[in-house]
Amino acid sequence: MGVNFCPVCGTALDDAAFVQEYWAGEDRQFLCWCAACAAMSTVVLAAAVVSHEPEH
Repeated sequence: MGVNFCPVCGTALDDAAFVQEYWAGEDRQFLCWCAACAAMSTVVLAAAVVSHEPEH
């Protein structure tokens, strides 16, 4: 699984886009540039997500 769509505008990241995959620790990270909206972003697929629920 990678990044197939721009996280900003939702356009498919095909041949007119740039996607670079790299690792930081156990996290997969993708540097993305979208030709449609010219946005540059980083998408992180974390190895684990730690969260909490607020007390009621």
